[in-house]
Amino acid sequence: MDSHTLNFHKIFKLYLIILFLLITFYLSSLNSVQSYNAMSEWIITYQGGFVRRGLLGEIFYRLSNLLEINFKFSLLILQIVLYGTFYYMIYHLIKNIKYSKLSLLVVFSPLFLFFPLSELEAIGRKEILVNLLLISVIFLARNLIEKITIFFIGSIFVLLTHEILVFYFLNFLFFLFVMNKKNKKNYNFILLGSIFLLFIFSIFLFLNKFTNIDKEIMCESLLREFNIVCGFQAHYVVNEIKTYIGEIGWSPQHFARNTFIFVFGFGPLFIFSYFTKFNKNKCNPIIANIPIIYILLILSIINLLIFFISVDTGRYFHLCYTNLFILFFGLNYLDFIVIDYERIKKLEQNFLIKQNYYFFILFFIISLSWTPKAVYHEDLGSIPHYRTFEKIPNFIDNFKDLRFLK
Repeated sequence: MDSHTLNFHKIFKLYLIILFLLITFYLSSLNSVQSYNAMSEWIITYQGGFVRRGLLGEIFYRLSNLLEINFKFSLLILQIVLYGTFYYMIYHLIKNIKYSKLSLLVVFSPLFLFFPLSELEAIGRKEILVNLLLISVIFLARNLIEKITIFFIGSIFVLLTHEILVFYFLNFLFFLFVMNKKNKKNYNFILLGSIFLLFIFSIFLFLNKFTNIDKEIMCESLLREFNIVCGFQAHYVVNEIKTYIGEIGWSPQHFARNTFIFVFGFGPLFIFSYFTKFNKNKCNPIIANIPIIYILLILSIINLLIFFISVDTGRYFHLCYTNLFILFFGLNYLDFIVIDYERIKKLEQNFLIKQNYYFFILFFIISLSWTPKAVYHEDLGSIPHYRTFEKIPNFIDNFKDLRFLK
């Protein structure tokens, strides 16, 4: 490992530690704030009957009652553990990446790790479970059957907590299909059967009726047991999909802004993937000759179809980019793709980014100067890293309302 790569890994490790500390601070500060939408999503339970997104809430509702601790505080601990686990796994995924200037643009994309801090509406959201599931498939299984098993069981758990996973089934399907080296039909049958069963299960989740009366029973139990008032997301569980679709009204300006976010947020990753090819000795021969950049483009478009039923484009840009990042470098980690760093260096030498001064300007413009906002109709945010540290004093007073006991 060359010195540049070694230093890159050390800096990235420090960066993840700082991110974890900042995430812990902001999650703790926002824990008791009633308007914090992410926490109101986690407190959905089965106290009013079966409801989508309620599994983890029900588990921690009962656990909090048993241990006589504050329900929101127990969920705060869960969120911190999830982020800590995610950062730990991301670090080990990154360890196989060699240093290049293009690598920096990929790793420090405004849509990647820093986004939940730059846009606090996205911090602590359940979407992290989708990425943890994919990264668990990479690290926690030794063979294809084990990976499919973890995917299937984990998907049921995630779907019962957040149905957004439906938009990422194809990502998992592609990832696991690549690993079927001999394209064995029984593996493909098991994989496709798993996807089919999960899709049917998802349809039942969407069709499940949860009435206003059920919601009121749930909210009354939260108020009675933990003095918690149902927030915005808890009220949304009674809505049908048409309610979300009715909130959307894209204009040419919105299309232009979100096209900018897509091009400059995903662009470095797509360019990086252009200099990559499948390892024909290990991967499925059906896809061995397909350029990976085409696959990533198709998957990203499918992932972002959620824009037709949700206004929260910033969150889903972040989720899509993070998932594709894990998928791409997960394949690299498992040696199913080969990255041609020599060609990447030649690309850098053919442009002005070979000069550190010019590259710093480019890096600042692409990675540090902007961030998407939570919803599609909001303008871009500016200088997110500076603003994240600048607003720390505004959140310190919130800690006085942080409660440990029930």
